[in-house]
Amino acid sequence: MDFLELLYPEPLVTSTLKCDMSDDTGNNSPLCAQCQQRLAPAAFVAAAESSPNSDGWSTLCNARCSWDDLQSGTASGCALCKCLVSFKSSTEQLHKVLWEIKIRDGTEKQLPDFDQLRVTFISAGSTSGRSPFMCKVFDVRSVEGSPAAVYISNFEFDTTMGSAANLQLLKDWNVKCINEHPLCLNDRPFLPTRVLDLGSGDKELRLLATNGTKANYCALSYCWGGDQPYRLTNNTLDAMLKSIDFEQLPATIQDAITVTRALGIRYLWIDAFCIIQDNDDDKMKELKNMAQIYKDSFICIIAAKAPSSRSGFLASSDVPEIDLKIRYGMSDSDQGQLILRDKTNLDDNSDFHLDFTEERAWCFQESLLGRRCISYSKLYLHWSCQQTAYANKYMQIPDYPLPPSMRHYVQRLPQISPGRTADLVDTDKQKLNEFWTSVIQEYSYRSLTSFEDKLPAVSAIAAEFQTLSGYTYLAGLWEQDIANGLLWYVDPTGSADFKPRKFQKCHPAFGPRPNSQLAPTWSWASIHGQAHYMQSTICEDFQFLGADATPKNQESPFGSLRSPSIMLRGRLKHAILHRNDISSGTGRHYLTEVSPFSAPFGRSMNPFSPQQPGFQGRFSQHVACHEARAYPDIKETSWNPSQTSESEVWCLEIGTESRLGDRIGLMLKSSEPGHGRAYERVGFFVAQKSHWFADARITDVNII
Repeated sequence: MDFLELLYPEPLVTSTLKCDMSDDTGNNSPLCAQCQQRLAPAAFVAAAESSPNSDGWSTLCNARCSWDDLQSGTASGCALCKCLVSFKSSTEQLHKVLWEIKIRDGTEKQLPDFDQLRVTFISAGSTSGRSPFMCKVFDVRSVEGSPAAVYISNFEFDTTMGSAANLQLLKDWNVKCINEHPLCLNDRPFLPTRVLDLGSGDKELRLLATNGTKANYCALSYCWGGDQPYRLTNNTLDAMLKSIDFEQLPATIQDAITVTRALGIRYLWIDAFCIIQDNDDDKMKELKNMAQIYKDSFICIIAAKAPSSRSGFLASSDVPEIDLKIRYGMSDSDQGQLILRDKTNLDDNSDFHLDFTEERAWCFQESLLGRRCISYSKLYLHWSCQQTAYANKYMQIPDYPLPPSMRHYVQRLPQISPGRTADLVDTDKQKLNEFWTSVIQEYSYRSLTSFEDKLPAVSAIAAEFQTLSGYTYLAGLWEQDIANGLLWYVDPTGSADFKPRKFQKCHPAFGPRPNSQLAPTWSWASIHGQAHYMQSTICEDFQFLGADATPKNQESPFGSLRSPSIMLRGRLKHAILHRNDISSGTGRHYLTEVSPFSAPFGRSMNPFSPQQPGFQGRFSQHVACHEARAYPDIKETSWNPSQTSESEVWCLEIGTESRLGDRIGLMLKSSEPGHGRAYERVGFFVAQKSHWFADARITDVNII
């Protein structure tokens, strides 16, 4: 008996697979007898009545079969076997094929009863170095109202974003939020300087100068996608105040008007139509108010899937074609249809489905500040507010805790208004600190046309966060949580464990520092690429001593600083940074401490290649006292012009990693002449040896 048989003692299915065409009715996919048996509702009911997991889910492994069985089923016409055979393209010999079905127990009916079908291919042995496990996962749905919906409450959804059903769903979400969500503001704010007045009919449309009027309005967040041929200018102002021809508007603008009218809201703010685009004074005035405009909007409409104003977002979504339609029910008189799609193609966290607004840094704070947001993504229609998040893939208003895949949609800043001051919202410091790091992690992967906007594009969120926390802002970090704020790092390989797949498509993450004048080296805003954080416990020896953080422009307190620096106290260790291949951006970095046993500086000391000239038996002593990984922020060529395989650095200990207890902190280099005894941050380190800083002195360090 092998390991898999110990885990799954069901007998191996070895019978010859024959395609039973009796179930091939209508447009259903034909199945062999064994596949019908594996997907039998009676088996799910029996499994759900057994011992489910603590969260109410059970995993039913109702069969194992061989690769030959699948090929035989394919030859006889089984659509599911054919789909599985086409998935497995490797030539490696398969040991077993394991079927798993995720189902809900009978005590709770809030979530889909039959959630997914997972088929795992286990290789007999892998010679390519890949994992021996390959999985094909199907998303499982039924048609609402059909007999199959009794067993599968994960319903097929309407893929046409602008359909009557989806617009009604949107209205239902809005009504529920207004009536049942005390954390979501409903007070009427002052309208922006100008808004589009949508009138009371389908065709009435004009620009309105608001003059201090209070009313609810929607705001549109979208990608321009180039110059806007139809926009507000000094020449078009008078005409647009009288009327605007709906038919002449770009598709994205038309769709936003359609959604706003469907929600029963009369006013809509769109930057291209509410800011005079060829008037610098008006642009300066209105741009200062943009954060407040999005914050005060009753609903922010996000045209996430639209690459330009001409694209629109109410057409059909990019949900892939159905892979299989299977007849499903407990008896011949109780038959519905079971719909299977490749779950990978339905994952809106994948790179393939990265929406256009998710790549833009400025769109991030627009979506985060709004009271409520509607996002039209490539796959689904999403709603998020202060209390919950919905998606049309469920086609109903759920009353259950959000699944993990949707929780990031409800991650929002608590709203503060004249009627709700900071003492009435949750200002737990730990939650606020975690919220800020998650904001930076999600914001920092996004692209900017101008790198100079790195801090301004998140300044509105910073201003709101300061109101909530009372913290002191330091170029993207906060003085009251400075230790954790400094523990960011860049992962040039794209393999950080907790990075969502959709965030792997980001700015170049391992190049030179773009402009040292825009942000201090200790800030994540000084480099390209996504910032990651490690959970940590701060060392007792680490102290924040002070900072010089004077804004360059007093009217922009959350922008760039004038000659910023930060003074820290902690254990400082002299070390040498090594890398196998300095010319590439993905080589592995590691640190060795400078000790009496070290080889002379400048000589290669690669512990992975000890057989090299000059080794002479000394490096074995050296290896025993290093063990540290390094994560440079920028390429060494930026501060190591000779491009040697070694660089002299200093390591400042800040904390210990929460899970493994590794020492973590900043990797520094001596600053250029003219800055006195100062350092620049060049990276982050993780030291596995607990005694690595045992002989390091506590030192005051000035970082610029």
